[in-house]
Amino acid sequence: MKPRSSTNDAVNAPSTGTNRPDTIRIYSRGTEDGCKSSRRAAILTQAALLKRIEAALDRMDWGDYGFCTSCGAQIDISLLEEDPATPHCKSCLKREN
Repeated sequence: MKPRSSTNDAVNAPSTGTNRPDTIRIYSRGTEDGCKSSRRAAILTQAALLKRIEAALDRMDWGDYGFCTSCGAQIDISLLEEDPATPHCKSCLKREN
């Protein structure tokens, strides 16, 4: 008679219908790697946002805030209200995309 599997084995088992220990271990490791990857992506996104904010603060210190870093034109107030850290005017943003 086959021994009963623990609740953790059933929860961690992939949907393939197998309860092989090597499959469970690989599945668990993959989930762990996915979480680490998601956290890493979130940290990189936050770091990029922080860099944009610091650059906007630097432009304020230099007296250049509100002016496009590419062409020097004044950035529309509605664009700054939407994204206070934007370094570009609407025309330059369109060219970038």
